Amino acid sequence: MARAAVAFLILVSPFPVHAIECPTGEQPCGTQHCAPANKVCCASVGHEELSCPMGTVCQANGTCTSGPTCPVDGGVRTLANCGGDTCSCSAPCRVHEDCESRCCSEAGQCAPACVCRGDGRLYLECQTTAAGYAGKPKSGCTFGGGTSHGSGLFALSLVLLLMGLVRRSAPR
Repeated sequence: MARAAVAFLILVSPFPVHAIECPTGEQPCGTQHCAPANKVCCASVGHEELSCPMGTVCQANGTCTSGPTCPVDGGVRTLANCGGDTCSCSAPCRVHEDCESRCCSEAGQCAPACVCRGDGRLYLECQTTAAGYAGKPKSGCTFGGGTSHGSGLFALSLVLLLMGLVRRSAPR
């Protein structure tokens, strides 16, 4: 009975039931329009036929205004193209430890960890058409999941070598 009611509503509904399919480089904007992937869709303010430049905010009157500024001193609005990131404020950084995510970008702004893993890039002012920034390189070598400066591996190799020499020289 419930299925029949749902089927009836779908048949008589004046709204399209399926999602709109957009060409490559565009995203759905509302139920019947597409917008360029590098723009903000204005469907949320009742104008699915309009889009604004990334980093701006759609207004109900059809205009675009500058987006909000970051409340963090030295912060910049950023967007990473990985990890499901959205346009938000990033704090300034010099080293990875300055960031909660432990990822400082080459732009000097904290980024999601996926940027430092090499899965994506960070875009300033949420402008994905501009140059994106990778994570700053980590110092030292990675070994066993941590960062080392090579001395631990050298010491281990030296100990194993000495143990082998002592075994060989011991009388039998």
